[in-house]
Amino acid sequence: MRQYSELVGKYVEATGFSGIEVAYSVKLVQRLRQLKAPKVALQVFDDRLVATWEHLYFAVLNAYLAFMEKQNISRSVEVETMLYASAQRQIRKALEVFGVKTGASSLALVLAGSADDVAVTLQKVAAFLHAEPNEALLELTEEKARNIRIVFGVTALELETRCRKNPHRALVDAVVERMALLPAKV
Repeated sequence: MRQYSELVGKYVEATGFSGIEVAYSVKLVQRLRQLKAPKVALQVFDDRLVATWEHLYFAVLNAYLAFMEKQNISRSVEVETMLYASAQRQIRKALEVFGVKTGASSLALVLAGSADDVAVTLQKVAAFLHAEPNEALLELTEEKARNIRIVFGVTALELETRCRKNPHRALVDAVVERMALLPAKV
């Protein structure tokens, strides 16, 4: 899913890749960053904890806004995006919980930049991974929702209070809210 944000003046692409083999996660991230266009921000995540494309979209927006307001925790938009996506202030913990894992067979990816640079980078990443983008990996399943609730500390009562008819929508809203509250987290 590619969306333009007037707020930060960037196109944000959030997608997933499956049918891959992550031999060593750190080297994979390094290699993917070498493939990207110079002005593109790129971050990869454990897709099993992504609460839809909106989760990654708002993580990127919050990261750029943190830099614009000089409220950033890290030195790069990519790391700041990881912090927001995981709703963590500690980089090590964010990477441990939310980063793509060695041995994984799928991952979530977010790119931000100009439309052309994002498109070219996505093509290069797909070619490198020998896989096609798969947005379905970002959708919520029951198992995924359970894992996200545990990681983000979302209770059944909170979901029921938010939206009785659509618990998945309520979960996405709860995750986005936790990301928005990250600057206030001590």
